[in-house]
Amino acid sequence: MDIADFTAAGLQNISPKGSDIDYEEIDYRPTAARYDEAPSQPTDAGHRKAQAHRAKQGGLGFDGQVLKQTIIKKLLSLDHDALAHPLIKCHTEQTVKYCNGCRVPKVFFNRCEVFYCPCCAKRLANDRRKSVEWWTTQITQPKHVVVTTRNTEKITPQRVAHVKAAWAKLRRRAFAKNWRGGFYSLEVTNEGRGWHLHIHALIDATWIDSGRLAAEWASCVGQDFAIVKVMDARAGDYLRELCKYVVDGNSVVKWSAEDLVAYIVAFKGQRTFGCFGRLYKLRKEHKTFLESVQADANVCECGCNSFRYFSESEWEWFETINGPNGIRPRVPKALAAGVTLPVDLFG
Repeated sequence: MDIADFTAAGLQNISPKGSDIDYEEIDYRPTAARYDEAPSQPTDAGHRKAQAHRAKQGGLGFDGQVLKQTIIKKLLSLDHDALAHPLIKCHTEQTVKYCNGCRVPKVFFNRCEVFYCPCCAKRLANDRRKSVEWWTTQITQPKHVVVTTRNTEKITPQRVAHVKAAWAKLRRRAFAKNWRGGFYSLEVTNEGRGWHLHIHALIDATWIDSGRLAAEWASCVGQDFAIVKVMDARAGDYLRELCKYVVDGNSVVKWSAEDLVAYIVAFKGQRTFGCFGRLYKLRKEHKTFLESVQADANVCECGCNSFRYFSESEWEWFETINGPNGIRPRVPKALAAGVTLPVDLFG
């Protein structure tokens, strides 16, 4: 399953009453269970050694499983079993996808899809990237906009909702009437100086005055001033920031258990990725694109799109009956007919 298995159900139109739809909030969420392909294991000793060296130099970020176990331990230390449970189950159930054409099996593992799971965040961000990349082909004047808020000692659902409401308010102001549409991503950091909420947005606009934007955003968010940035995005280097999933996994593991729980509670159920303006008019074309992505993903390297799926126990039984990888050994017709053949015939 891939990005096309996400739904836009529950879209929230928060435009002023009586106006045209000029803001639509959307979050790509899976409508059914998804699975990640099991990583191939390197067989060369030198390759494994080099991989281990790169992992050590790169810190914990090389392995989502390491990050996940750290988060689980912190949640369990405060008796938040319910929050830890999805991560504990994540990537523990195996499914085999068996191509009926080339008869090559591939192993996949289940996903929990929760926003604080480092094993799932990368693919969720990749889903966003595919969607954003499609939309950027529809515009000619993309601007990468960053609006920030003051650090706060605590992070709460109310604080997150306040920042999102301020962003919606800014969109409805006369200042933003030339914003033809765009995407936004809400992110948070905490580097020991408090919680810092900020928004990355890709906006289709000919010109955005950064000074005026700073004043308008400060007014919306309830500050006397605010720091903002406006950058031309035609080079496409905005995607990494816009497609991140709330917070980086390496940052999460550095937080205390208390801060981790506060973050999860604040963002649970919150939509952190949205679109507005022209995307509403392009929703049918967008859906067609997502369906084409799904169709491509469901084709094997051999060109076949017919598969069978097995649980781990079902696959073991299938191999027991049919041989390794489900392929029965070929028996020469003469042998099957009872004809004696030379021993060296099988090499």
